[in-house]
Amino acid sequence: MTAPDQGLPLAVSTITADQVPAPNRQSLFDFLQPVPGVTALNQDNAAQGLRIAIRGFGARAAFGVRGIRVQVDGVPWTLPDGQTELDALDLHLVDSLTVIRGPASALFGNAAGGVVDVQTSRPDLDSAELDLLGAGFGTRGLAGRISRADESGGWRLAWNSSHRDGPRAHNHSDSRLASLRWDGQLDDSRWSAQVSLLDISAEDPGGLNAQQLAANRRAAAPNNLRFAAGERISQQRAGLSWSAGELWQWQLLGFLGHREFANRLPFRNAGQVSFVRDFGGLGLTLSRDFALLGWTQRMSGGLDAQLQADDRRRFDNVDGARGPLRLDQAERAAALGVFVRDSVALAPHWELSAGLRRDWLRLSVADRFGADGRDSGARRLADWSWDSSLSYTPGRQRMYLRVATAYESPTNNELANPAGGGFNPALQSSRARNLELGMQGRWAHGDYSAAWYHIISSDELLPFELEDQPGRRFFRNAGRSRRDGLELAANANWGRGWRLAASASYARAQFAGNTPLRGNDLPGLPRSQAWLQLSRSVRDWEYSLAGRGSAKLYADDGNSLRLPGYAVWNARSAWQPQGRAWQLELAVDNLLDRDYPDNVRINAFGGRAVEPAGGRTYRLKLGLRW
Repeated sequence: MTAPDQGLPLAVSTITADQVPAPNRQSLFDFLQPVPGVTALNQDNAAQGLRIAIRGFGARAAFGVRGIRVQVDGVPWTLPDGQTELDALDLHLVDSLTVIRGPASALFGNAAGGVVDVQTSRPDLDSAELDLLGAGFGTRGLAGRISRADESGGWRLAWNSSHRDGPRAHNHSDSRLASLRWDGQLDDSRWSAQVSLLDISAEDPGGLNAQQLAANRRAAAPNNLRFAAGERISQQRAGLSWSAGELWQWQLLGFLGHREFANRLPFRNAGQVSFVRDFGGLGLTLSRDFALLGWTQRMSGGLDAQLQADDRRRFDNVDGARGPLRLDQAERAAALGVFVRDSVALAPHWELSAGLRRDWLRLSVADRFGADGRDSGARRLADWSWDSSLSYTPGRQRMYLRVATAYESPTNNELANPAGGGFNPALQSSRARNLELGMQGRWAHGDYSAAWYHIISSDELLPFELEDQPGRRFFRNAGRSRRDGLELAANANWGRGWRLAASASYARAQFAGNTPLRGNDLPGLPRSQAWLQLSRSVRDWEYSLAGRGSAKLYADDGNSLRLPGYAVWNARSAWQPQGRAWQLELAVDNLLDRDYPDNVRINAFGGRAVEPAGGRTYRLKLGLRW
């Protein structure tokens, strides 16, 4: 993990692939562990996907990533309603990951929690790679890559196929990914184009209550077995980034995609969902450096536009078979954002930066099931976001003060009406106000960062379930909440190849305002977390021992269901000899075979909140390079 050299004064962490020995390539979990203030859950249930929360934003997501902007190689992966799916990311290609912590709507729009920016490896010299993976719980995989490059650019073709039985019953998953990246240069401009294909099927073992957990941690929830809960996804996606300019620098981004989705939920009434989704977007940013009244300034501005069209149907789930049609509607989302920012060098080492953004979001549904179309409707949301920061940068250190606002809109799916079809007329966007003090720096043998923040949110979005539809999430606004936190991280290198990296965070996130929940902790968020990694490089080998710990957390708004804290240790080693065609990775995850929750389902009906993690797991990867 490294602190940023330049850029805006923000709480930022960057993790590169060479800092994560023998990573588990099921998800981005290993890349996110070192980042303070980030909670990542759910490595073992591919049907739900990795759940990421930054300073508590995103913890309420039933699946995927919410409240956080995600982009890959600079191209947005977050849809206009704020939802992101990471299942199409080939983890064998991840080169680095940068996390901006804290409200970032003035920079990116629908990003109350922050930003996750993934960079994949660029096309290399003429080369070919093949990786063979084997691990516990029936895990096996094959990944390959062929690339060619010269001074003007290059291309990279990659594919990845994996199968996993999983640590629990009804936990199988299969995925197939393929992607093509093409980088080029024309005069003073550079461009990068990517195309990816995804096909995935996964079973969902569901959450367990305390009694079921005590009886058998490896069991699936009874209704998940009865109704064959799981999903099937097919997706095609293309993206383009193009940048150029001398006096004026400009960057153009564009993407489009098609996704077909079908799942089975663990109940009968409208328990099977299918949709066909088309999505796309464009973004343009202009920036220029100039001097005014003796002050050096950098002005930037631009716009983002995105569209999303879902044709959604729901059917009865008759013990896993598709029953009668219960819902048929066309859902649309259109988003437009316009922003401007100016950074001014006030004096040597001092800089003032301020930004303003306006976002418009229109969500609509056309009911095609009822003859009278009574569940048709539309919602229009508009939000201002701004931020201002003052920073002092003497040499390799930086201190800053930042004030920012942000918003988080409900998605089309989250707007589902508990009383029937159409939209929930009472659900609104949540808003956040952030005050932050931070410090970052480097010294000869490492780097460090520290940040304190205070966030007040209004109309917090929280999930709940109904008795007749367990496993399906509806949402409500829960008044005000307050978050106060401290985040620390440091890295140190010393002789003979030793390296120590550590991070810790404390966050007190509670309901506030005039509500019966006042003083309760927000569910799904531990108050404290810590991570520590000791590693050593000896010739061609690298060894590491890493541990992470989490305090207790609550799984419901009322704080009646408490999950205990835990600590987990992982041992990793990697052999990468120079000039050899062979590479080897060995790992033991959950070294001490601890029982702990892999995922937490907030406000689950009947207390079915816990998805237990697997026990001790061995992994082996053999790589061939030409």
